[in-house]
Amino acid sequence: MKCGVLMSKKYIFVLLFLAAIFVFIKNSDRVYDEIIVIKPNTVGSNTNNISRGLTISIQDDWIYYSFEHGLYKAKLDGTQMTKLVDGDYITTINVVGEWIYYVKQTDIHRHDDEYDGHIYYKNLYKIKINGSSKTLVLKNAYKVNIRNNKLFYITGHGVMGREPESSKEKNIHALVTSNLDGSEKEVIVPSGVEGVVMNDDIIYYSRDGKLFIHDMKNTTDEFLLDNISTSLLLYNNDVVFFNRKTKRIEIFYLNTRKTGILLDDVEYCGTLYIYGDKLHYTDNRSRLFEYDLNTKIKRQIKYEGNDVLFYDDKIYGVFYDNTIKELKS
Repeated sequence: MKCGVLMSKKYIFVLLFLAAIFVFIKNSDRVYDEIIVIKPNTVGSNTNNISRGLTISIQDDWIYYSFEHGLYKAKLDGTQMTKLVDGDYITTINVVGEWIYYVKQTDIHRHDDEYDGHIYYKNLYKIKINGSSKTLVLKNAYKVNIRNNKLFYITGHGVMGREPESSKEKNIHALVTSNLDGSEKEVIVPSGVEGVVMNDDIIYYSRDGKLFIHDMKNTTDEFLLDNISTSLLLYNNDVVFFNRKTKRIEIFYLNTRKTGILLDDVEYCGTLYIYGDKLHYTDNRSRLFEYDLNTKIKRQIKYEGNDVLFYDDKIYGVFYDNTIKELKS
């Protein structure tokens, strides 16, 4: 009788043990929430954000953004903040359907007979909007725009100091387009590209301090302007940029091929953004200013937090606890 009781207890113990293992294995394999995309983006992010390094994108009622070496998502009202990626320094974000495409920058300090300095490697990854399936898409790709299921990006990496001879041939900074998985690459500009903004028909790009336009329908390139900064903004079909020499925010009008002044006496221009009739920029004290292009009135917008991001006509503040909320101007 005792033997039967012991066998029964052992049997129950084994069953409980196996059940515990099953639960452990099931829980260790993280279950990701499925997010139904109602209206998927065809444009991964605002091209001006890509140009200026503002890491934010919006799809449906979710904001996707990066801050302090992390990738986050939150509802438009700032609730349900969730960290998707930890420990990555992110320079570009695009969201299309169920995928987030982001550029991760890695800083390598190289010290040898050929080179002593920092090399900034920039690789394109994708991860599902629920935080699963992180995948490397392309190496040495940055300032990535996504439009109509195509990647547009600049190849290469950044350096601080003299370029190592062994990497010069690979670090050509070409403007390239490809499928979303990186296949079927097509070179648009073979080398020297510094900045880029685009819409569905045209690409503006800077090269050796000069502004060019590429017509995607006719595959033609045209020189437009000299002595231009590398960070460009698209405003309608015209280009806005900060001129460091004249200390002015200027605009190049495509139709007339002439340059105009939007705002002068700008000693320093950090973040620069334009949408509608409002121009925004930050100075060297991280103060945020708004300039109305119609009334010509400039005013300071005071905000708390560590960073400011823009998307269409909205301004968002990112706070020290990694939360995000819309700022009312």
